[in-house]
Amino acid sequence: MDISVHQDFYELISLISVGASGNTYSGSIDNWEYVYRIAAEQAVLPLLGCALINGAKLECPNIYRNHILAAMRDVSSKNIIRRQRIMELLKEMEEQGFQVVLLKGYALADCYEYPECRCSVDTDILVLPEEEKTICDFLRKKEFVVAKR
Repeated sequence: MDISVHQDFYELISLISVGASGNTYSGSIDNWEYVYRIAAEQAVLPLLGCALINGAKLECPNIYRNHILAAMRDVSSKNIIRRQRIMELLKEMEEQGFQVVLLKGYALADCYEYPECRCSVDTDILVLPEEEKTICDFLRKKEFVVAKR
């Protein structure tokens, strides 16, 4: 195994960790092309952006910095809107008498320093087995895609 790739990957993991936690990165990055490419493939560019804005001393070439920060802004603005809509939907479902519990995704996002920067493409909810069909019908009428378990 190429030790430099291993080190670059370790640096990426460290950056994403500090981005998620809101801490400041104290290292330096030698291979921004690799870090950027893998972060894009793994859909963690927004967390990389959080690391950049929290690490004033972290030098990143503008070509990567601009793309990373643009991805962070794009994902965060979409997630703010999406989260608001999901919370409104859950409230409406509870008002209809359904018992629902939000799982993973938005529930875990609150563990991040910047919850809106956690990529989420679906929403998992726990429902009572006897309400499942009725809830699925309710969601489909609202034009949601309901995936099989």
